[in-house]
Amino acid sequence: MEVKVGIDTDDEDARVLTKSQDVYVKIIDDIYVFVPYQGGIENGGYFQVLFEGNQIQLYKKLEKKFTAAKKAKSTMLQDTPAKFTDKPEYYIVTRTGKFYVLPKSKNKKLKVFGSNKDMIKAYINENRLDLNDEKDLRGVIKYYDTVGSVSPQ
Repeated sequence: MEVKVGIDTDDEDARVLTKSQDVYVKIIDDIYVFVPYQGGIENGGYFQVLFEGNQIQLYKKLEKKFTAAKKAKSTMLQDTPAKFTDKPEYYIVTRTGKFYVLPKSKNKKLKVFGSNKDMIKAYINENRLDLNDEKDLRGVIKYYDTVGSVSPQ
């Protein structure tokens, strides 16, 4: 994550944000926290906090994917410019700091809820929620946090 002193500051003057658990970033209503990886700061990263409950939290990390530019193979096609795309990864984080990555597919996401899978599935069906939609996922995690014994698998 890079930061600038002010909005008028040139992009070349942007600086890398310090990797420290003592630092968090608030951009309007979004909060980002630094989490070390395997006890080390070097491989850690900043995560967006989507939900903070009594028992669990929901974090999001945007993985940047770079696609190189491609020249058109014929005059009938257009060149494809280089681009970056964001791929979100969601994590359930327990109060003890254990991270559970949420898989991409709905059925695999449901397996993360372990013994509470059927209860969560019923809640999703009853409220017509989509686990692949971030707003709905946040609602499911909020519900999951309030139902009592929470222990993701």
